Amino acid sequence: MTVDSCSKRNMLLRRVSLESLILKFLIVQKVNRGTSVQRLVKLTPAHMKYVRELIERRKIDVYYHLIGQEGHMMICDVASEEELSAIVGDDPLFFDSQREIYPLITYEKHENRFRNILTEPGS
Repeated sequence: MTVDSCSKRNMLLRRVSLESLILKFLIVQKVNRGTSVQRLVKLTPAHMKYVRELIERRKIDVYYHLIGQEGHMMICDVASEEELSAIVGDDPLFFDSQREIYPLITYEKHENRFRNILTEPGS
């Protein structure tokens, strides 16, 4: 294998691994206090339809309603921050909700990162 073909192969492998990278985010969303019942009656069916579409597109891993909280939590699978921004911003309840967004990592990846830190020279 030539140096040039090795470089091309490495670039392709990097691109494939980046494309297969899925980012997970926990979104906790609660309806703003003071949002009128009439407005919620209007927006909730559109929100539920939107969530259903995201689930069908496999963009939402898990979705739970927060009992007694007028809100929900979901774990989204996205390929980029831009995709996450679009999912959040396109929600019909966007302007009538507050949300907290947390990046997630699997236990295995967290454990590997911790092991790497402990085995680095000088630690």
